[in-house]
Amino acid sequence: MACLFSVGHSISTLASHVRFSCQGGVRLSGGVQKCGVSVRRKVKAISMALNDVRISESSQSSECGVVLPAENKFVQDAVDGLRRAQVIAVPTDTLYGFACDACCEDAIKNVYSIKGRSATRPLAICVADVENIEHYGTVEHLPDGLLRALLPGPVTLILPRGERSKLHRSLNPGLTSIAVRIPDSPFIRSLCREFGGALALTSANSSSERSTVAVDEFSHLWSHCFAIFDAGTLPAGRAGSTIVDLTAGAGVVNNGRRTLSNN
Repeated sequence: MACLFSVGHSISTLASHVRFSCQGGVRLSGGVQKCGVSVRRKVKAISMALNDVRISESSQSSECGVVLPAENKFVQDAVDGLRRAQVIAVPTDTLYGFACDACCEDAIKNVYSIKGRSATRPLAICVADVENIEHYGTVEHLPDGLLRALLPGPVTLILPRGERSKLHRSLNPGLTSIAVRIPDSPFIRSLCREFGGALALTSANSSSERSTVAVDEFSHLWSHCFAIFDAGTLPAGRAGSTIVDLTAGAGVVNNGRRTLSNN
């Protein structure tokens, strides 16, 4: 049995925001349906119960995903999932993405499995702050101030991976470069800080599908995620990040949401 449940943006308005969906069941308005058996409860009782529920308890099975607001009070729940080698869905400043621990082989395998992605296609990483980048890629060759001029923002930097990189060898094996992002998105940056390491990051969709700007657009993949963090519809309009190759100098590979020139 695959169950999904969604928690809306305000616990105080659960009557309109809480919905349970079970295979073979029916959605109810103002009540809770649990595997075909309707149990009516007062909104206050539901609120109290859900306040006591932790994602870590409700997501023991890989068959169950939970949708929560992308707010700081839920950052620790996201961290709990990452430390279990699970995949979470998060908003960025461009698109929704799947994220996992960039230094965990099992977690990386999970991302590829969810997307149906070829193992030869590399994943980017996401960190909280510019100071973190040197732990995963080489930056000594770059002019002072360049990284801070580009990040945070809708830009992906391609950097030499370097021999001192802390990344697990299972992430993009055989490649000597790494793609790095610091999205201008408070939730994912807070998450990276609390987690204390890099996240592997890729778009939240199957490899054959278009990128997503709302969580409902990849609802068929929710059950494969530990949790889905909802920031509403993102304003970027499916414009991805601008890719800048800094492996040898500076060059724009692909202009996305932020337009840059090679001059």
